[in-house]
Amino acid sequence: MAKPSMPMFLRSLLVFMLWSIPAQAQITSGVWWSTSQPGRGYIVEVSGSRAMVGVLGYRSGGTAAWYASTGSLFSTSVFSNELYEYGGGQTLSGVFQAPSSTVAVGTLSLTWTSSSEASVILPGAQPLALRRYEFVGGGAAAGRPSGAPETGWWWSASEPGRAYFLEVQGNQLFMLLMMYESDGTSRWYVATGTLVSGPFGLRPTDRKSTRLNSSHGYISYAVFCLKKK
Repeated sequence: MAKPSMPMFLRSLLVFMLWSIPAQAQITSGVWWSTSQPGRGYIVEVSGSRAMVGVLGYRSGGTAAWYASTGSLFSTSVFSNELYEYGGGQTLSGVFQAPSSTVAVGTLSLTWTSSSEASVILPGAQPLALRRYEFVGGGAAAGRPSGAPETGWWWSASEPGRAYFLEVQGNQLFMLLMMYESDGTSRWYVATGTLVSGPFGLRPTDRKSTRLNSSHGYISYAVFCLKKK
């Protein structure tokens, strides 16, 4: 089977974001993890009958790597689709460079038993129990605070290929950045912190990433400012 090109990945991302059928499953978008195997992360967004799932882990040599899968739910609580690793894209602070490779690594399967519990099967592995990741006590159950950025995948239309995943619990933001190393391999980063009150201080000079709100039909903005140490 021919491997999908990077434009196909971008089209899949856009189709997912534009999907507008109301969700039927009791599946919550957000960050998930395994209490028995901490260190890897699973990021999930569900919109209608489709899901986009990311896996953040490590290669055998210890370097970070991220993978993504998107497609339709098999039922109201089951997702199973090909998992891909992308390479050759833009580094954290580098100039724009579109990803140049797509490698299928196997099938990812997720089964939800409740809004806070699930089971994942990674390529070549046994089922593993997952739970919603709470970085604020009771934050996952409380849901997204009013006025906070939407939970889910974000991207830049002017610099596609990199991805961002945001979740807010209480007044705390948990942000994952999916980028690439200078040698082309995938790499992810984590940023956490307290949100400032108000409309997040947007300025014309700020660099924005956009995400279409599929349920309301408008575009939301988040500001990401990077500084060197």
